Amino acid sequence: MCHPAPVIELVQPTSAAEQALAEIRAMFGRNTTAYRWSRLPVKTKDLICRAARLPDEARWLELDAFEIEQQEVIRLTLRDLMPALQVFSGTALDRRVWYRTNRPSHTQRTPVTPAAPPEPVSRDDQLASRKALMRKINGQSGQSPEPQAPNDEV
Repeated sequence: MCHPAPVIELVQPTSAAEQALAEIRAMFGRNTTAYRWSRLPVKTKDLICRAARLPDEARWLELDAFEIEQQEVIRLTLRDLMPALQVFSGTALDRRVWYRTNRPSHTQRTPVTPAAPPEPVSRDDQLASRKALMRKINGQSGQSPEPQAPNDEV
């Protein structure tokens, strides 16, 4: 009679604490990204959603409520914003540092009016602009051609 060889576990056993945390996370059905999103202030979510050109009501949603495509847009937006945020991290946003300039004191500061946030583009508008671009690339103007006079030259 042949006895099977014992199976040797090659993976390090997880600690009881790690197992408990994994079970708790599984019970709530959340990952760390969703948890971090839920902890953001609404104002921050609003800024991210505006930069991602998502609807205004998106700031109130949990990360799991977004479609996969919308989650990807948020991820890419955060990835694109990260370098600018890192440049201004630390003391760069301190008021004393921010307003310190090398301008002579006699120059006047001109007030800057903030730009209006861009209007979100609807999917219909995106589709229409893409169709127009394709027509332009293919040499079509999208309008009916003007009638041409017959050529009588021989």
